[in-house]
Amino acid sequence: MRIVHRDLVPDGPGSVKMVPVDSDDLWYVYNLIAPGDTVLAVTVRKVLREVASGGRDAERVKLKLEIKVEAADYDKVGSVLRIRGKNILENEYVKIGAFHTLELEPHRPFVLRKDVWDSLALDVLKQASAKRIPSSVLLSKPKAQKFGLSPLKGFVLLQVVLKAPTVGTPPSSVPLLLLLQKFNSVKVSSFKPYGSHSAQ
Repeated sequence: MRIVHRDLVPDGPGSVKMVPVDSDDLWYVYNLIAPGDTVLAVTVRKVLREVASGGRDAERVKLKLEIKVEAADYDKVGSVLRIRGKNILENEYVKIGAFHTLELEPHRPFVLRKDVWDSLALDVLKQASAKRIPSSVLLSKPKAQKFGLSPLKGFVLLQVVLKAPTVGTPPSSVPLLLLLQKFNSVKVSSFKPYGSHSAQ
């Protein structure tokens, strides 16, 4: 999760502008948002316009809405978080109080406002924004077979994501490589599949 701007008081009101990077970040947002919070984001809504012939024509318009959250639904397969609530921002296309569903997706910024940022919400925000450094693990063919992996030349089979608690020098992937050399078995489920190639 990339935090763009943060203006909040612990155990008090405030807002955070953030950009989810992947579906994991959307899961954090799902756990962060509660009924009564407000979410500001760019969305698309179908609106009816008068045409010259006197009829009406439907058109999809991109606009910025802020809704008071009533419910949230996380769709892991589609990598989207749907947030339903009433619009609280004046807009020429959507009346205040009208229902709308915002769809939050990776790489689309939004602003979350809370009346109270309690310790639980701050902890979830901290976990979500911990810096993540992707590292590739390269194994020789014998090592790959030892761990039950199918080596494919020219493809990255696995990607390991290391979280760094602070900004600074990225942690090294050397300890992981040493760990692979030291032990005869490793839980492949602990690795994150990279691209369309996964452990066999």
